Amino acid sequence: MGTVSLLKLFEQKIIYAIPLSKLIADGTLATPINLKRETNVEIETYIDKDELKKVLAKGDLTEQAVNKIAKINERNEVIIKEYLDNKEKYGKTIIFALNITHCDVLADMFVKKGVKCDRIYSGMDDSVKDAIIERFRHNNHKDKDGNDDHIDVLINVNILSEGSDIPDIHTVFLTRPTNSDVLLMQMIGRGMRGEQCGGTKEVYIVDFCDKWASFTRWLNPSFLLEGEEGGIPGDTKKEPKKKNKLEEIPVSSIIDAMRAISYGDLGFKVHAAVLPVGWYNVYDKNDMPEKVLVFANQQEGYAAMKADTQALVAAEEQNGKLLLQKYFDGFGVMPTPQELEDIAELTATEKAFPEFQSFDERDDIDPSKLAMKYREETSLANIFKIQQDIHAIYNAHKTIIDSLYGNVESYQRRIFDFLLYPTGVTPMGSSIEEAETEFALLSADPFAEPLEILLDEVLAEQKDNLGDDFKRPTIGWTKKAYKTYFAQYIYLGDNIKMNCGLNSASVPREVLKYLIYHECLHQLIHSHGPKFRELERRFPNFNELDNYLDYQFPTFVKEESR
Repeated sequence: MGTVSLLKLFEQKIIYAIPLSKLIADGTLATPINLKRETNVEIETYIDKDELKKVLAKGDLTEQAVNKIAKINERNEVIIKEYLDNKEKYGKTIIFALNITHCDVLADMFVKKGVKCDRIYSGMDDSVKDAIIERFRHNNHKDKDGNDDHIDVLINVNILSEGSDIPDIHTVFLTRPTNSDVLLMQMIGRGMRGEQCGGTKEVYIVDFCDKWASFTRWLNPSFLLEGEEGGIPGDTKKEPKKKNKLEEIPVSSIIDAMRAISYGDLGFKVHAAVLPVGWYNVYDKNDMPEKVLVFANQQEGYAAMKADTQALVAAEEQNGKLLLQKYFDGFGVMPTPQELEDIAELTATEKAFPEFQSFDERDDIDPSKLAMKYREETSLANIFKIQQDIHAIYNAHKTIIDSLYGNVESYQRRIFDFLLYPTGVTPMGSSIEEAETEFALLSADPFAEPLEILLDEVLAEQKDNLGDDFKRPTIGWTKKAYKTYFAQYIYLGDNIKMNCGLNSASVPREVLKYLIYHECLHQLIHSHGPKFRELERRFPNFNELDNYLDYQFPTFVKEESR
């Protein structure tokens, strides 16, 4: 991945970065509106080798294969119903499918419902693929006979997670699970080009995989330094990709089976939209300006926090975790403790709570809209009148304009840019390969000792490495077993979560202690840079334990619980 190479070159230091929160606030990126859809369908995407042999020997689908396909088909019906019920709102839609078979099947179902739909995936002839993308890109595309053949819905497998130039995508359907935050960001990024760059004002992110919680990490570019999938967070070793055996079954057989299956009422849970409504201008711990995005579900908490302005001013120090617990007791996207500390510290310094900047007000002073107004209502030769109007707008909205454009001169220049020529930014992207492997079961007998005992030993034995100021975190097993992370340090709760797939008599004691030590280091250093790796290697028998996790453990780790 290009990002990894660049980070190595610059010793894990980001030289310059613009947070997504700023790009969303100024309209460079579209405002994301997330809609979470729970299908309540336990989808099984793999048919094992024995079942595949039966299918190939029989020349037809077995009952077991049909049952599995039926589960997938029920989920597909939910996906299609969601689109058809909101067709006008969703507009140009891109769908990320599970695999090639899923891509073909979904496309067939959409076309059957009368939707202008096509699909692309790796392995297709490049000329065919490029022609399909071109039809999707141009909303008024005509065939050689002059007939309308544009595409409203394009289904793909990973191809459009890269930097394809289709600026006006209005909706992204996430129908495939992924443990890669970067891949997830690339998929959502296909629809996030804002109006000022030739895109859309808003983008709908319809999530069938419950991954929206990861979004808050992207608002700050430091996530680029954090881990991806495949074992210990940050480990860049890749394992061979597991081939999806379902794809070896003739697609025509699967489509025929799905067409023969019908369902009654498709019940699925619809969650309220999650969308940002504005931001606060604050300064980070390095005294650099930043924007804290405010989501609709957070407004009540910030209002309560603002009502306690005097208490924030009088406080000797600001504790983000306590502020989070005190003012934000609901559900949904939550602010981070650091964001709350930044707001509280600015409040204490300025003796006033920062002013909320709303997207509605931003739209009122949008340079592209004002440029359109001046083209329609004012002679461009009357520059003086336009400048007078711009200064009047600036005086009425000084705080938000200074926040977004710096000063009145920069704001005026931006308006004249739109008067003279269109501008845009081509999004960049890079491909990510996901690592998957086959797993078997661990011993059913649990690990004999409480994790707290192991944590106590780690803190005592590694005191010199962790330092005197290290605070003891809480620790516990996850409720489900996963094939991705072995363990994870949760910053918001100062808590270590251990994958319960490791809760087995098969796992050596020192392996668990090594993982606990690794996660304790994350309280000190968030990324896996040179300093982190140097401290990590101080653990006794580091190489032996690391090799165990990389090469021996993956041969018998549990499957993710259903």
